[in-house]
Amino acid sequence: MSVIATPARANPRGTVLLVPPWKIGSPGLLSGYTRLCCESRLDVWLVCPPHHLHRTSPGARSGEHFVSLDLFRLSRAFEQFVLELRVCIALAARRGPVGLVGLSLGGLAGALAATAPEALDFAALVAPANLHLALECTAIGRRYRRLALRASPDWPTGEELAAALAPFDPSSRPLTARELFVAAGLHDVIAPPQGTLELSRSWGVAPHLYSRGHLSLLFLCRALRQDLADFIDSSCPDRSGRPSAAMPRRQLNLHHRGGEGPHDHPPAPG
Repeated sequence: MSVIATPARANPRGTVLLVPPWKIGSPGLLSGYTRLCCESRLDVWLVCPPHHLHRTSPGARSGEHFVSLDLFRLSRAFEQFVLELRVCIALAARRGPVGLVGLSLGGLAGALAATAPEALDFAALVAPANLHLALECTAIGRRYRRLALRASPDWPTGEELAAALAPFDPSSRPLTARELFVAAGLHDVIAPPQGTLELSRSWGVAPHLYSRGHLSLLFLCRALRQDLADFIDSSCPDRSGRPSAAMPRRQLNLHHRGGEGPHDHPPAPG
């Protein structure tokens, strides 16, 4: 387990676990999220996934060995990472309120952690990956499937693949996080928004939708950053236990931000 810690700007009121996307090459790429959380008076723990950053094997690229054609090996990597997140949640909870911000594949790991017995005060999932959709409906997934079929004709397809990936689907588990923020890009072809909509529907929360693709949502969307900052400020209680602002969990009701401004009537996701 490896954590890169950044202290809050002043008077910390809790800790947030920052869970990065797949193949992240440098912690600096997440500086915008780190700064946002620090300015919200939260200590930031960037939780390094297995096989990423300084946990990368010599000669390999960051994240290269995390996603595997071997579903058993992939399952082991995910189980290890979610366990590490749970340990971090338990440790951070000794210091005060604890939340989580998960991005892309880190959003999937964060979603699984948000169902753990160690209850988070809040969880924010930005473009959380859905492995079944990713393998069936994206260019990256099709490439992995071709490679898998070349390696073995026994690679599962259709219902067999869905069953094999079922343990990676957090929507079938009860949510334990007290507050939840879920965001998706309507033009995302890496983490298709259908997965985020299904997850939101299963947990009965309102997804925030943006007219963005995958990378532009993660790294270039000012509207997302503002909505995320508002969510964190209203969801994380101070050390006295009083929330900074009331924000009851909302029922499913799509929130769409087109470009950098709101729209009353979101387009139907593709």
